[in-house]
Amino acid sequence: MNNFFGATLYVMAADCVLAGLMVAAERRQEFRVRLQKRARRRAERRVEHLDDEKICREVTKDILLLSDGGGSVAEWLA
Repeated sequence: MNNFFGATLYVMAADCVLAGLMVAAERRQEFRVRLQKRARRRAERRVEHLDDEKICREVTKDILLLSDGGGSVAEWLA
């Protein structure tokens, strides 16, 4: 009977260790997913920022062309 009790404790301890490992693996996976989402959001913001900079440069160039006698606003908009 004593041997059965020891074996039962061993199995229970092994189950606890495995459960702990599974929880740790799930948390690592959740952490990876959070990092991937964060990286994706940062990349999207970076692309939006680059697009905004491009538009700003184009508008600045157009304003400079107009101010240098590049034509009237009506000609520029046509």
